[in-house]
Amino acid sequence: MRARRHLDNFDWILFLSALAVTAVGLGMIYSATDGTPVEGAFQRQLVWLALGLVLMAAALLIDYHTLA
Repeated sequence: MRARRHLDNFDWILFLSALAVTAVGLGMIYSATDGTPVEGAFQRQLVWLALGLVLMAAALLIDYHTLA
């Protein structure tokens, strides 16, 4: 039930907008580094994106009232 409350109050427009900007940035990194010595930059950015999404999901599960 608590997880449902978090999803009801989640700002989906902001989240999807941030993902769209991230996707454009990833596309630019991929096109700029394809076939160059820094070709691994795209994969590194994907790893950091995945890590950031996992940490965001973990932060959503913590009730900030318990920290006070």
